[in-house]
Amino acid sequence: MKRAHGKSDFYKLLIRRAFGWRFWCSVCLICMAFFLDTDPEARNVLLGVYEPQGYVGISFYLQNILLYGNNFRLYLAIMTTGYVMSIPDEWHAGIVPYTVSKMGTGRYAAAQVMLGALNGGLAAACGFGLYIAVMALKFPLLPQD
Repeated sequence: MKRAHGKSDFYKLLIRRAFGWRFWCSVCLICMAFFLDTDPEARNVLLGVYEPQGYVGISFYLQNILLYGNNFRLYLAIMTTGYVMSIPDEWHAGIVPYTVSKMGTGRYAAAQVMLGALNGGLAAACGFGLYIAVMALKFPLLPQD
């Protein structure tokens, strides 16, 4: 007997699509955008050119990024790019019209918006965490006296 495809299968498909390789590309791009706003001295320390100074820690660089960073619009664009770029693929495959006819426009739109927001938020959080993890290779979290 053939099993009918239900709503839960659609949600599993959406979640699988949302956290695929495009999500991880967004995470890496957000981490790289953080490094664009980081002081060049920190990048040189990470590359082994300089030794870290005792008065700086990851919190020092994060404060500078949050106060003086210029790439905040770039973060917003990158956060949802991974999720949004898969919608044209679905449209060309004929998935979107079929799904909208089964679920209804409102439910489909609500699912897309919620999953896009979740995906973007998690991409930003993972990119931020990756930045901290890379910086922790050479810097302490807090400045040392």
